[in-house]
Amino acid sequence: MLIIDDVTHTRDATFGNVVTRELDQDKAEQVVDTLATLHVKYWNAPLRKRFGNWLLDSYEFFNRVDSTASVGKRMLTGFERARDVIAPELYARRAEVPEALEESLKINTTGPQTLLRGDVHPGNWYVTGDGRMGLYDWQCIVRGGWARDVAHALSSHLTVEQRRDWERDLIDRYCGRLAESGCDVASSAEAFLAHRQQMMHGMMFWLMTLGWYRFYPELWPRDIMMESVRRTCQAAADLDSLDAILSSDNAIRAH
Repeated sequence: MLIIDDVTHTRDATFGNVVTRELDQDKAEQVVDTLATLHVKYWNAPLRKRFGNWLLDSYEFFNRVDSTASVGKRMLTGFERARDVIAPELYARRAEVPEALEESLKINTTGPQTLLRGDVHPGNWYVTGDGRMGLYDWQCIVRGGWARDVAHALSSHLTVEQRRDWERDLIDRYCGRLAESGCDVASSAEAFLAHRQQMMHGMMFWLMTLGWYRFYPELWPRDIMMESVRRTCQAAADLDSLDAILSSDNAIRAH
């Protein structure tokens, strides 16, 4: 059971989604600052001891979902249904994506671990009456490496053009917040590699949702699903995420 504020009343909050809300740079910085605040609090903490065995790591969570939803199959169906909005270079390599997703989540269980919000798409954020970004809906929390949350947030919140312009500065800002709090953070190159390697998770949520059973009612409005797929897939294409995950000569691993 999760007991949470009705923030529309207690904080005069408004909710949005990938279609209705476009962030300016200040609010994009608030997104990474909010994630940094969450991650710092639980950085390398004994999370399983504190919360119990129900708190799965990224890879365990994936296996639980896969056992009931056949994630790879649903994602590939999603690729077909969204072909017109997916970067052609990524669509051409779609058969590699399920393996890359699984490998990326294995990578996410290495290095410093923290508490991840787990599902940080724009619909799970609100803006308070005084213009502050906040997180909501905590049902998908897991243990894992920081980059999974940050990659999903930046690839889904920002337009393609914003992400291309801002993502390196935002990742540097995030790592700076960790360093200010005394966390052992990765180098700039390692941090950006980790960001590239964790693009599959955001893609998974939207491609899988879009690729659900043929006659199953749509779980989200189609315009939200298609724009979310477009953004997250374009990020993976821009950042050569498949090669960052699967390349055998890639010796650096995320911290």
